[in-house]
Amino acid sequence: MSDKNYLGASWVRFQSVPKGSAEYLELEWVVEQMWDLCGSEREKAWNAIQEIIALDQSDNTLAMVGAGPFENLMVHHGPLLIERVEVCARVSPPFRRMLGVVWRNRMSEQVWTRLKAIAPPSW
Repeated sequence: MSDKNYLGASWVRFQSVPKGSAEYLELEWVVEQMWDLCGSEREKAWNAIQEIIALDQSDNTLAMVGAGPFENLMVHHGPLLIERVEVCARVSPPFRRMLGVVWRNRMSEQVWTRLKAIAPPSW
């Protein structure tokens, strides 16, 4: 299994285990790893986010990845990724749905305007 697949599968699993359980504590590393990647390794972060969405399109997973790693990725690398986001939103309904939970945070005005133009209503 590649790193991105392992990371994506671990993220999905982390979202479904009871908070505070032994498995939750064993998987907490995935949150820190995703935050680190979003700030410093945008391609790895992008690939992991795509893998997460491919593995699980549930509302919970889309909300957690959209309001977490994806939002953070766009804060750090939005100008470099917005065109790719626009393309992905056109071809992937789950990806587009995820955009409905993203908040502006510290995204530039230009990136935020373009993202909101393709995002569905907040949910």
